[in-house]
Amino acid sequence: MLEAARESDFVFDLETDGRLQFSFCVTPWQHVPLVNHGAIRFHNLFALVVEIGEPAIELPRELAQHVTTCAVKEGFSTPLLDEPTAFARFHQQINQTQSLILYSPNARGEYRIVCAVPMRIPPALEIRFVDKSYTAEPLPPPPKRGTVELRFRVKGKGGYLRQEVPIEFLALHAEL
Repeated sequence: MLEAARESDFVFDLETDGRLQFSFCVTPWQHVPLVNHGAIRFHNLFALVVEIGEPAIELPRELAQHVTTCAVKEGFSTPLLDEPTAFARFHQQINQTQSLILYSPNARGEYRIVCAVPMRIPPALEIRFVDKSYTAEPLPPPPKRGTVELRFRVKGKGGYLRQEVPIEFLALHAEL
């Protein structure tokens, strides 16, 4: 056992006379490689997988006692998803829904809405509160996400409210 290891640490006990290759991969959370591996899984999101095995390439003799690193030079030539779609799908995945998501206000009293799908143009927000004296004041859209995320604050008689208030009606309007 390593001297610096804590009891809560997970330690791989590997016995080998040769070189080992460690490949670090981000995968779908349920992916199980067919090789020796360790994984940190973030339920319903992704996994950080460490695959352990024999080297895939033969190294020159002069590098035999060195640690070597390799990295992919290029990723996908074009992104698999545009940023607004990826943003919406991420929030749907962590909230286990395919619908619009309304987040409670943060410490500054800002509500956040994540649309079910990106809109062609930023949608207009129509909202009514149970207390008719409250009004919603839209905030500037976040850069690159204005077609999928809206933010607003609730204004009452004494100024902006930081606590959650009951909403009677909420709709998003976007021209197609």
